[in-house]
Amino acid sequence: MYGSSSDRQLNDFSFLLKLYKAAAVYEINELKNLCKEKFVCSTPKKNNVFQLLDAGKLLNCESLIQRCYKILQVKTAEVLAAQELCNITPAMLKTILELPRVSFDSEYELILWVLAWVKSDSLKDSCKTFKEILVDFLPYLNFLNLTAEEFAKLWQNRRSDLMSEQEGFSIFMNIAVPGSHPLPSWCPSTPKQRDYRDQNFDSLSSMNSIG
Repeated sequence: MYGSSSDRQLNDFSFLLKLYKAAAVYEINELKNLCKEKFVCSTPKKNNVFQLLDAGKLLNCESLIQRCYKILQVKTAEVLAAQELCNITPAMLKTILELPRVSFDSEYELILWVLAWVKSDSLKDSCKTFKEILVDFLPYLNFLNLTAEEFAKLWQNRRSDLMSEQEGFSIFMNIAVPGSHPLPSWCPSTPKQRDYRDQNFDSLSSMNSIG
């Protein structure tokens, strides 16, 4: 029974991260090395990739970090679907939004998912409103890559929470006629380059079988 429990704990990467940090504090090198070997030899999958990414950054292990990023780029939607919304942290979301490629079909689909996460987080944290949570992520969302129809749908559904009326008007005008109106201070004039599902994924297609 003890062995079975130990095996489960060795496959619990959140537990291993805590164990590694404790071993580092108390200078238990044998335990540190055991945890490190487990992290480095593990395959990132949709249900462990965020924990292994944290481990890779902690260990400064570039190969593990890059393996995690590949999974996050090729299987973004699948990774997020494998998590409960309430368990996805702001740091996880920021990691996704900083990726150069995501497996969503479009920026519109990505924004819809972000808004669903913000709604979930606002229900969890009664100290912050939907708009107060969203504001930190607005600069990462490429509203200018939406069609006028897509932006109109977002605006119609969440007008009071999404942004001010002036900001919404400005975004809409710049989608319709680029450069026609001053953009909100948080909105970059050149949207972040981001590829979506089936766009430039050929080089990463070999990763599709993982997870």
